[in-house]
Amino acid sequence: MVDNLTRVKRNPRNLAVDVLLNVITHGQSLTSAEPPLQRITDHRDQALARQLCFGVLRWLPRLRLIANSLLRKAFRQRDHDLQILLYIGLYQLELMRIPNHAAVAETVDCAKLRGKSWGSAVLNASLRRFLKERQLVTNSLKDHDEYRYAHPQWIID
Repeated sequence: MVDNLTRVKRNPRNLAVDVLLNVITHGQSLTSAEPPLQRITDHRDQALARQLCFGVLRWLPRLRLIANSLLRKAFRQRDHDLQILLYIGLYQLELMRIPNHAAVAETVDCAKLRGKSWGSAVLNASLRRFLKERQLVTNSLKDHDEYRYAHPQWIID
């Protein structure tokens, strides 16, 4: 039987959070932040983790706008990993072929693996709200250049 620590260390979404934290929060390049993904022994899980990292970074301006529209208040700095988990969940729902129920459940479970059970409720509510109000959310953001072009405003300008 696999112990919980091993599950945490090899979970593709959890490792993607660690990599993305280093890139988004600490300014590391994706190449230098990527070595933790080598801990994943299953090639499919490793490919999923890489896809999540590259995809979230590629679509980050759009994902940020969607996330901000779903949350009443931003996560605290020490809970930035939950913010990144929300981006990962939204990326799966919006741009990947992962079934909605699986994307939500796995993202929520990842918050629990990280020891933030309270955050799993916030993620679950936000992702389910997005599924329920997807058309409304995307329509309200379609006039934002960052949403339309998925690039930061300084590049668009």
